[in-house]
Amino acid sequence: MKKILDVNLQRKIRKKRLAKKYFKTIFLFFSFFLVIVGVWQISLKNYIFSNKDSKFPIVFLGDEILGFESVKKGFCILTNSQFNFYENNARLLKNSSNNSLKANIKSFNNNSNNVLFYEKGARNFSIQNEKQVVFSGELENDVISAKTFKNGMYAFVTKEENYLCCLVIYNKKNEQIFSWSCAENLIVDFNILEKEDGVIVCTAGVKEGFLKTLVYELNFSNDKEKLKKEIDNFMPLFIKKIGSVIILVGDTKVFYFDNSGKILNSIDFGKDLQNFIVNDFGCFITFFNNTIASYDKYGNLISKKETQKQVKDIKYFNNDVIFLMDDEILKTNSKLKELKKIKNEFNIEKFTYKKPYIYYISMNKVNRILLN
Repeated sequence: MKKILDVNLQRKIRKKRLAKKYFKTIFLFFSFFLVIVGVWQISLKNYIFSNKDSKFPIVFLGDEILGFESVKKGFCILTNSQFNFYENNARLLKNSSNNSLKANIKSFNNNSNNVLFYEKGARNFSIQNEKQVVFSGELENDVISAKTFKNGMYAFVTKEENYLCCLVIYNKKNEQIFSWSCAENLIVDFNILEKEDGVIVCTAGVKEGFLKTLVYELNFSNDKEKLKKEIDNFMPLFIKKIGSVIILVGDTKVFYFDNSGKILNSIDFGKDLQNFIVNDFGCFITFFNNTIASYDKYGNLISKKETQKQVKDIKYFNNDVIFLMDDEILKTNSKLKELKKIKNEFNIEKFTYKKPYIYYISMNKVNRILLN
């Protein structure tokens, strides 16, 4: 009898040990599961919060996204078959069709709900918003490129029968106020002057086998050139005039000129200039040779920081600068003081920023992520 009791006692002890072992295993597994869930929640916290009470993501099955622009009340998307306007939460406001792969859209920097709709190689264009087609126009020649400005003005570079190209400018009332034909070079970039009474233009071409850049300042009231500046062996990318300073960005160098074309300063980047922006105050922010740097409108260094990350894109929104990198998104001010950093886990191809969200394209869908 005693032997039977001992056997039963041993069985009970073994069962208790096994129960403890199983409990410990389950506890460890559950703890590990909670850790994984916690990490997952942290990485997707911004995503989940961003899309609460919204209709994101917007997916275009079988469509190619051709254009993505932010407007005052939301954003608009152009695909090879659709042209749609949305509220910030992705609620569809207007749907229209598109049947051209050469179609383009450009907004007016969040200052308006209007968008310029045009087609490269065609002559017709329109100004549209979420309610209606505001204006339809036709150019004399085919469009090469177009540009919009936050004051509501817009312009086209077109082909020209007897010239290399022509610059055609419209005011915010959709009236053509200026045209200028260029016989020597191709127009690379241009910007409206602050007083809205003229335009600064940079062109590029080849003369006697050498690259030649010409900078013009033109007044809308007449065809006379207020400034004509020639630069040899320089490929321009961007031009802007802030006050009395002309900022000319090229593929290897940045020039700063005064009203007469005299060089005030220059920054030489060799062959390392990879990405840049120039904000409304003339602040030049760039990425080159694993370095992010910021310069004032006179070319004086404001701040510089080293980075081992590749900067894919830089955008400027009000006082915020957004750096899109391979694995993270960084928000700074113009002095490069870090304001926010989040992981880039979304294969972002193109983006825009409207506080507090990053709106982005990834593959054939549009989504948003909180950056606050």
